[in-house]
Amino acid sequence: MKTNSMIAVLLLCTVINARAQYAEDALRFSLLNSPVGSKSAAMGGVGVSIADDYSALFTNPAGLAQIRSYEFSAGLSRYGLSNDVTYLGSSLKSDNNEFNLNNLGVVYPIPTTRGSLTFAFGFGRIASYNNVASFDGFNPNNSIVTSTGYAPKP
Repeated sequence: MKTNSMIAVLLLCTVINARAQYAEDALRFSLLNSPVGSKSAAMGGVGVSIADDYSALFTNPAGLAQIRSYEFSAGLSRYGLSNDVTYLGSSLKSDNNEFNLNNLGVVYPIPTTRGSLTFAFGFGRIASYNNVASFDGFNPNNSIVTSTGYAPKP
């Protein structure tokens, strides 16, 4: 009886220390990722239940069994970013316009007498890491050294 209660206490202690996710995971799940596939994007990213095109590779692979004819899909995306920054009388402007291949997919169903056999290949861009905006400025009146150190402020 003593060993059973000791094992129960040890198991309880290990459960208390278990972590389901870290703060970085919460941030990663909160990022806005674009859906894969033109049809899924047109429906607002909810293409899981009606996945009958190549985007089923990413959301619901069982949806590939519904496809009865050859399909080819391609999609382009455009991202535009424009920033104007003014710091101590100095103005900077940053423009970033880019066109990317957002998705590319091929579905080839094989005719069968019973069931379904489908081959699908696809590429989908779910996030773009090419967006960079960089600005710099110089403040001749103050220095970061005086604000972080123990020296008196000038």
